[in-house]
Amino acid sequence: MNKILQRFSEASKTYHDNAFVQKHMGERLFQLLPDKKFQNILEIGCGSGSFSELLVKAYPEAKITLNDLSPQMLSICKNKFALGLDYLEGDAQLLNFPGKYDLICSCACFQWFSDLEQGLNRLKSFLSADGVLACAVFGSKHFYEVKSLSGVGLNYPKVSELEHMLDALGFESRLEEENILVHFKSVSAMLRHFKETGISAISSKIWTRGRLLSFMEAYEHNYKDESGIRLSWNPVYAVCNLKS
Repeated sequence: MNKILQRFSEASKTYHDNAFVQKHMGERLFQLLPDKKFQNILEIGCGSGSFSELLVKAYPEAKITLNDLSPQMLSICKNKFALGLDYLEGDAQLLNFPGKYDLICSCACFQWFSDLEQGLNRLKSFLSADGVLACAVFGSKHFYEVKSLSGVGLNYPKVSELEHMLDALGFESRLEEENILVHFKSVSAMLRHFKETGISAISSKIWTRGRLLSFMEAYEHNYKDESGIRLSWNPVYAVCNLKS
């Protein structure tokens, strides 16, 4: 978790302008929220506040709490939004959140949980009886190009596995999956994007210059097409209610 904190704190000044897929995910997740007036909202992993902006505009009367592991990210949000929001710094897997929430939401954050099922089960205890858990995560095809060549990557669940997990936790869920192909001008540009958005935290290995060059050459050989260097993103959206 220290490495994740370090990488996202380092990326806090560049994240907002470069996390274009995460912004799209937030917009789609927001579209999938049920049509109801939420009064007490908790956002896990708010980052630089792209999804938070949608919540603030849509629910001006709600009490909104923003959480993030990185104090630098929270500082950006504090400067962005007017007074009235609450902020909680720290690991959402460990924090004791005050009270109950009728909306707990997160965009592109839960993949960093050390144990997704355990983390979701813990968050469930902070959800009101008629509350909604809404999240955008990543599926098993996410960044498969990187993992196929380097072996580096997180263990993203299949949609069926996520659906089964949520069912076992006592949720009725609606899931939607997307496959997005992003192109970069070069492998170097892709790796720079990883650094600018904190994604480089997926690897704890120290890469030698030789290993890095070999990876870049192999990536260009295997995953370059007429549009450039391609990278697969696999967002999965889940909107969940507690079973009655």
